[in-house]
Amino acid sequence: MQGFPGRGVSLLPLLLLLVLFRCPFTEPCPSSCSCAQPPLTVNCGSRGLQQVPRVTMAFPGEGASGPGAEVRLFLPHNRISELDAGSVPTGLTVLWLYSNNLTTVSPGALRGLARLEEVDLGDNPGLSSLSEDTFWGLVRLRSLQLPRCGLWSLPGGLFQGLSSLRYLSLQENHLSELPRGLFDDLSQLRHLFLHGNRIQALAADTFRGLRSLDRLLLHRNLLWEVEPTAFRGLVLLDTLFLFENRLRELPGLVFQPLASLRFLRLSGNPWACDCRALPLRRWFRTFAGASSALDCSEPPRLRGKDLRLLTPADFRGCQGIGASWRPEPGPGPGPRPGRVELPANWTEDTGLSEPPSKGQGKGQMGNYWPGDYDYGEGLSAPGLGRCEGQGCWRNAAGEGPGIFPFPVWALALLWDW
Repeated sequence: MQGFPGRGVSLLPLLLLLVLFRCPFTEPCPSSCSCAQPPLTVNCGSRGLQQVPRVTMAFPGEGASGPGAEVRLFLPHNRISELDAGSVPTGLTVLWLYSNNLTTVSPGALRGLARLEEVDLGDNPGLSSLSEDTFWGLVRLRSLQLPRCGLWSLPGGLFQGLSSLRYLSLQENHLSELPRGLFDDLSQLRHLFLHGNRIQALAADTFRGLRSLDRLLLHRNLLWEVEPTAFRGLVLLDTLFLFENRLRELPGLVFQPLASLRFLRLSGNPWACDCRALPLRRWFRTFAGASSALDCSEPPRLRGKDLRLLTPADFRGCQGIGASWRPEPGPGPGPRPGRVELPANWTEDTGLSEPPSKGQGKGQMGNYWPGDYDYGEGLSAPGLGRCEGQGCWRNAAGEGPGIFPFPVWALALLWDW
């Protein structure tokens, strides 16, 4: 083998270095998936996969290489039944496994994934239980989605150490109770979705630790009892949904800690509008936010009336009715305090999605009503399904280059040598 004429050094070593630094030794993009980088984004949605595909690292020197490089893995709408230890790369930041056939998340399956920020395991109805240490060590986790997973219970330490978590979705499972201390470490949590379960009671300090919580959805459960201090500590809570439960009464002090509350839905409960309703009626006289109607189910003479609008005459004979009850001002030209008429385009499930203008305060909500899935900030996956630029592979049939994305002329020179 000779170098170019007039030169004493062969170019072969240089070309070999080029190959080493431009070519992965194994295929970085799994078969039938689409990939892009940086960061390495692997999209394997709706491919009929029965197991998590092996993902290797990208090109050395490309900004997404080496052990622990950032990887986003999207695997929705497949047939994966198990998530085992070691099945995902250590640099994982996003993992979507919703709408699969998951029945098992092995202990340690997510261990060591300290960079993981988003996990979606929703819509896996066979995932009926989780081990207590499933999410331990995920100190950067910001979004955890577990809706419609068939969960019957939650270990008390399931969310231990998740101090960065901001969004937690547990709706439409089979949960009947919330263990004491379950949320103790979730000081940054903003949204907690628990609707559509079988929760029957809220004990004292159920939501202890959630000092940043903004939205709490508990509608469509089986709630019949709420302790007076169940919501203690939720000083930043803006939205509380308790509609369509089995509540007949609520303690007078139950909403006292909710100094920031603006949206409250209590409709669809069988309210008893006798003397038991008097403390709640008094609280509504001080509440200036938006609330839904509370239709009385008993006694018969008050059936169908709105509890919030009852007068002292309706509570005649109850202790505490007398001179201390001051008459309320007339309704005037707009909604009464504590009452917002629902807009024409309001829907039962999600409400409205248009937020109030900046600077609007209590009593100025207009037609806004928050929806079940109205996030304050998105955790979307930019580039999902797209493959743009030079740092891109597509391994789906007929798409893009294969495992040698370095210049073709380099292959030709090597062949000549």
